[in-house]
Amino acid sequence: MAIDKEQKCMQLCVQAKIESAKSLLDELHADGVPFDYPSLGDLFRKDSVEWNDKLGERTVQIFIFCMIFTVLVFCSPFALLLYTYKWINTYCRLKLEILSLRKEDHIIYSPEVKTIENLWRCNGLLESKYSNDEKLSLLNEWIKVLYGYEVANQIDIEGRYNKIISSHVKLNTPYYQGVKGAPHFYFGSPFDSLISSLSKELSSYE
Repeated sequence: MAIDKEQKCMQLCVQAKIESAKSLLDELHADGVPFDYPSLGDLFRKDSVEWNDKLGERTVQIFIFCMIFTVLVFCSPFALLLYTYKWINTYCRLKLEILSLRKEDHIIYSPEVKTIENLWRCNGLLESKYSNDEKLSLLNEWIKVLYGYEVANQIDIEGRYNKIISSHVKLNTPYYQGVKGAPHFYFGSPFDSLISSLSKELSSYE
């Protein structure tokens, strides 16, 4: 059975998922239509095309210009229609996701060994669609719930995460600088390294 702290962590996770979806909705509204419909005035401005003085070459230019203009005029409405369909589809999907997150009963998986890593593997932001910033923010809130504000402040989640990335970059610097015989190291996710090290460092929560 899940303890109160685990239930609180699940609530924070659900809220983080809702905020992520709402942020994507805001971006969707802010982006608008990502292209402009061709303007006749712009296309036929005198300085829009550098015309060749030779009659033959100018004739080819005019032909190409007319072909491009025709494609733009006839294809843009279809492109706009396709974009509108994708926009509406994404909008509805995000709205339904938010509605589902708010209404459904979320199952809380309580790990047998109560470490923050095990709890995250059961109930955290596991999907790749969530950014590292979103994961770090939620992890920091979880530490506050499980171990207290003082511990969370001492750990400095973002600082430790950035140190892990810097260490990975530093170890591979000679390789990318072209140093002969320099090894190339392959690392896992910096976030996975962070939560694994925290799990070993912190005691089991109760």
